[in-house]
Amino acid sequence: MAVGEEHGTADVLDVAVVGGGIAGLAAAKELLEAGLTVAVFEESAVFGGKAANRTEWVQTPEGPDRWWRWVSRLEQGVRSAGGRLYADTPVLGLEEGPEGWRLAVLVGGDVEEVSAQSVIVAAGARGQGLLFPGWAKPGVITADAARRMIFRDRVLPGRQAVVVGAVDEALWTARELKLAGATEVTVVRADHPVEEIEGVAGLLKGYAEKWPEGTRDALSERSLSEIPGDIHVEIDWVMGAATGTSGVETVTVVLAHGRIPAVELVQLAGVRFGYAEALGGWVPICGPDMQTTQPGLYVAGGTAGADTMTAEWLSGRLAGTAVARRLRPEKGVDDDSVEQLIAAWSRASGPVRAGARLRLATASECPDSAPLSNVWSEEGLSANGRAGVYSFGKRSVEPWTVVCRCEDVTVGDVVTAVEQGARSPDDVKRLTRCGMGLCQARECRSLVAEVMSQVLGKPVDEIPLPNVRFPVRPVLLEFLAGADAGDGTVRSVLSEVKEDD
Repeated sequence: MAVGEEHGTADVLDVAVVGGGIAGLAAAKELLEAGLTVAVFEESAVFGGKAANRTEWVQTPEGPDRWWRWVSRLEQGVRSAGGRLYADTPVLGLEEGPEGWRLAVLVGGDVEEVSAQSVIVAAGARGQGLLFPGWAKPGVITADAARRMIFRDRVLPGRQAVVVGAVDEALWTARELKLAGATEVTVVRADHPVEEIEGVAGLLKGYAEKWPEGTRDALSERSLSEIPGDIHVEIDWVMGAATGTSGVETVTVVLAHGRIPAVELVQLAGVRFGYAEALGGWVPICGPDMQTTQPGLYVAGGTAGADTMTAEWLSGRLAGTAVARRLRPEKGVDDDSVEQLIAAWSRASGPVRAGARLRLATASECPDSAPLSNVWSEEGLSANGRAGVYSFGKRSVEPWTVVCRCEDVTVGDVVTAVEQGARSPDDVKRLTRCGMGLCQARECRSLVAEVMSQVLGKPVDEIPLPNVRFPVRPVLLEFLAGADAGDGTVRSVLSEVKEDD
């Protein structure tokens, strides 16, 4: 294993951490303190994830600090403690092996097989798309992209911007845009079910007056409907005395209404999922120790459910602590400390998200006794849907609205596929190529589920996840061809197709 040989580690790592964000680094820190060998694989060029681009203040164990500075110190601490950190190193596959778990890792131009006794997947959560005419046009970006452009690239996305979402993330994104030099920032509702969840907008009430001067608070009175070709945003007045429409000239629209967990790797490993809108949709089922339904496989951060930054950090600590107690019981923390971590995690998540996790853990053991939860695995759904039929609300979603940007598949294409008999995202993919592009359905899977739910009149948690295959990230065939093609995770696409045939 070149990864291990380069740094003199054992042939089998104690723990492999997938994702170098705040949760992955927090987990690595706990593991290193227990004396375990740890490697952290991050697919981007920079460690820290979302926290690396956030300037808000946070109360850290060392005192008040800004998120970006704190996560940078955490990274340096992991390096100093002997952690192996690999940037620009995506993990392409994950499966059980003879000594725990095997990962296929793209290192430079080589695909290498890495073995570890336990794996913590902290791959984060990605910004969610939002269907309305024009959302796929240039100039429509996610909140994470806006923050990255401002903080890392030192580029202002636009002097006039509309931030979409009546949630806390929209508040902070609007603040960052204004402080970076935007002349006018308007915040509008996404008209998405996530905005109705109690707790996701906890900071919005009472904080609007603290926004930088020039930021327009439109949260209580407007709703986004359309972006016409002249890059003006039409705002429907849906509350108050005003009627008609009001145009807001803009060069940037920022989608900040919600995130969906990045779960492709754990799905490939065969874990069970539960549905919780408050956590971003389908999330891996796990207990307070963050272990999934597959022994030795843990989740943390956004992969365990979209949550606050503090909650994601605490989930990483919990996952690292649980693995350390399992592999090094003599060095693990005591039960009281774990209970304090769990309590702090629940407080940081809030009662709605914490309650959703409790219901999902119950659903794993007794599916029929867990209201408002459904469980999905490779074997299928455990029960009838309980989340409700998806509604676009006041949003204008036309048949020509794009769903899959990679393959230019529209809402009308998805509707036609359903009318022809499609009953799952995989059926839609076979009929339309939706999800077969560069992103492999990572960007459009939630949108397809929303359309199918509305057309079929089914609860959205009766629409399963689309199938995933190795490799979970696009990779050149020449890299796979040079890999060891045994019976392990690293094998060519052609040999996998032959096996399926």
